[in-house]
Amino acid sequence: ANKNYSTVSGYLVERGDYLKLKNFSFGYTFPGKFTTKAGIQVIRLYTSIQNVFTITGYTGIDPEIGGGVLMRGIDHQNRYLPSRLISFGIDLTF
Repeated sequence: ANKNYSTVSGYLVERGDYLKLKNFSFGYTFPGKFTTKAGIQVIRLYTSIQNVFTITGYTGIDPEIGGGVLMRGIDHQNRYLPSRLISFGIDLTF
């Protein structure tokens, strides 16, 4: 039984629409009236988050499919979720 798999079909195609927040940064510089009492000119706190969230109905790992030129638009089983990176910092100026 030779099966012909060259027929075009939309059977395995699904919606890939999504809403993604990839980068978020927030910082706050304290007013000088709070910092001068401690002998500091500037205090700034900040945070940065990468790959914050993805909202989708897509059943695969990530709807943002990459791939090379020959595999464009094909979702591979050996992919991993993008890592979420959270960083914090403080800037002090004396």
